[in-house]
Amino acid sequence: MKMTQTKIDQMSGILFLLFGIIIWIYTRNFPDLEEGYPGPALFPRLIGSGFILGGIILVITPFISSKVTDDSDEKSHFSLLNLGKLVIGLFITGLYPFIQPYLGFIGSISLIGFAIGFLLNVKPWLAALVALSCTLIVYFLFTYLLGVPL
Repeated sequence: MKMTQTKIDQMSGILFLLFGIIIWIYTRNFPDLEEGYPGPALFPRLIGSGFILGGIILVITPFISSKVTDDSDEKSHFSLLNLGKLVIGLFITGLYPFIQPYLGFIGSISLIGFAIGFLLNVKPWLAALVALSCTLIVYFLFTYLLGVPL
């Protein structure tokens, strides 16, 4: 029995959804902090929410897609080129501890984000915009909202 990419995406979506729900259930027992500060459950719940949202999107996308596709012509996207991009992306990410002392958090994360976007064939201006804006959001979230210096 040949599975189409749509079926694989839906099965992955169900797994993501279940994993996110398990994270939420598990974090119910985490302690709360005094004076309304975010407790240790904050980040696992954010990640769990991402899993839940991603799972829902993967499950319902085929039902709301306006484009009808024929899955019989669909080919696997696995190739040595994609595997090479994965290895290069992991290597670029692993450079963070080495470049962070020289460029700081904002510079190094922005550069790594841009390089990953460029590796994934994103237009350079869009890769730069997304890398810088995501880095600044994370920086301000941690530094000013949570009081955790980066």
